Amino acid sequence: MVSEAQMEPDAPDAGAMRQLVDQYIRASAGKPEGFLEAVEAFVAAVDWSERWLQTLFGCYLLMGVIIFFTRKNSTMQSFLLLSCLVGTLCAQYINDWGAEHWREFATQPYFDKDGFFISTVFSGPLLFFSMLILINMLYIMSDLLIKVKRKEFAREKRRKKKSRGSNNTARKPKSE
Repeated sequence: MVSEAQMEPDAPDAGAMRQLVDQYIRASAGKPEGFLEAVEAFVAAVDWSERWLQTLFGCYLLMGVIIFFTRKNSTMQSFLLLSCLVGTLCAQYINDWGAEHWREFATQPYFDKDGFFISTVFSGPLLFFSMLILINMLYIMSDLLIKVKRKEFAREKRRKKKSRGSNNTARKPKSE
């Protein structure tokens, strides 16, 4: 419980506490409170008209088209999955390079030490594509399993039918 000395405004710690609260209020003023506000603040903070960001999103569009049209080619899908995962793995190195050289291609320093921007704009779409490829591969594998099982059942049915047919001919006595 709070003692009366702590509640009094003249208490020695009350001034420091009020100062801390005021400092916290000033620091949190203007910061987003919820997820949607944080997304809106992020979108507003980035200059989406920069050529390198447009090129990056153009590459994502091209990659999405390639993933869609090669969805039945498991070799190509495996290569694309590996490419996406290697790109995500290299994001930290790309972020470090971008933090040093951002003046050469950007108008503001997007690359922070925590890697929030690179995770959102670079790794996020790559991981999304990876997830789509994995779902597609799971679908292909389940479809292949169904086809194999159907052929296996058909082969077993033919084998049983053939063995029944050979057993019936062996039992019949030959008429003279």
